[in-house]
Amino acid sequence: MTIKVLRYKSYDKPPTMGFCDVLIEPWKMEIRGITVLRNSDGAMWFNMPSRGYTNEAGEQKYMSYVYITDKDWRDSFNKNMQDGLATFFKENAHGS
Repeated sequence: MTIKVLRYKSYDKPPTMGFCDVLIEPWKMEIRGITVLRNSDGAMWFNMPSRGYTNEAGEQKYMSYVYITDKDWRDSFNKNMQDGLATFFKENAHGS
């Protein structure tokens, strides 16, 4: 799978690094508003677009619009996202 980052907007409020829109090229599908996160150990992960809601206990929760149910596919998506973001940073002179 090839994932191309179309747009990236920095947001320096750890663990959030920024937000991006991507194109999954084989499927001709864009996903807009993916959150890019990095922990203090440098591990990077991505949250799909989501909406907030308040549960019955009054707690703020979030529900992703897209969820990858297969762990292997989810790991592959994460790896391809990292590769796509690295390419975007390289081509657009952003720091990672």
